[in-house]
Amino acid sequence: MDITVIVTAFNRKEYLDNAIRSLENQTFKDFETILITNFDFGINKYKIKIKHIKLTENEMKNYGEYLSNIVSIAKGKIISFLEDDDLFYDNKLEFIYNLFKNNKDLVYYHNRSIFVDKNYKEIKKSNNNPDFNMSSITIKKSIINNDYLKQIKISPDTFMYSSALESKKKIIIGKEILTKFMSHKSTSHIVENDFNIYIKKRIELTETFNNEYKKFLQFFKSKKARNHIKALIFTHSLMLYSFNKNNKPYYFSNFLFYNKGSKIFPIFEYISLLIFGNYARKILNSQRQKINAKLS
Repeated sequence: MDITVIVTAFNRKEYLDNAIRSLENQTFKDFETILITNFDFGINKYKIKIKHIKLTENEMKNYGEYLSNIVSIAKGKIISFLEDDDLFYDNKLEFIYNLFKNNKDLVYYHNRSIFVDKNYKEIKKSNNNPDFNMSSITIKKSIINNDYLKQIKISPDTFMYSSALESKKKIIIGKEILTKFMSHKSTSHIVENDFNIYIKKRIELTETFNNEYKKFLQFFKSKKARNHIKALIFTHSLMLYSFNKNNKPYYFSNFLFYNKGSKIFPIFEYISLLIFGNYARKILNSQRQKINAKLS
């Protein structure tokens, strides 16, 4: 068995059946499925064999440790991830199997995705950031350092991509659309009726990500991995700088040369904050307040 699919679902089960059905419909059949939840879930109704691991509340506290344990018991040499509210296209695993079969030195593949709403209606195509969305990531098990994985709290997608960069082996960032990614309030948006609470939570989340990325810098020593992580630190530091002039961001040159995503708006925002200071902050926060009000 070459492929293991790790499916994760926590505190939410309304989309999980559809995610598993997308595995049932795969044109490639020889894969292992491991389902991780923190709730009871019936698996006997499915045609595919599923290994279900239910985590206790205490086990849920250490994200990296339980993910490391699941990776260690996976039988596949190649691991794909599927989050409960996402879907695989029917040909995804067949494509992955053939891609890795024909590229023996390949250790990491990232596919593009389609953003969908809660009814799976297509919204837009994703950009092709190499560490966006776990459901778009496939990685060789052999390059994952479980001792490091045990220590992470968030951002497993960045950890996986950094592991691939650290390996100095072949990485493919594909153009193939093989995943449907659900975009809704509970995934990537902080939405609050009180804008002050919104700002507080946004700052806390940004600081949490930055602290995690700083930890990653202790793990990974290759220039490519470190440059990528530093570019992410700049992006999150820029967010903090837009709230407080004393939080001036660093690693701008790493962002400028090594960021894989869009650079235009962050550069414009950074220069505006440097030149116009609090006036620029006022405009940025006004825009955020409008967006938050629209979503809430």
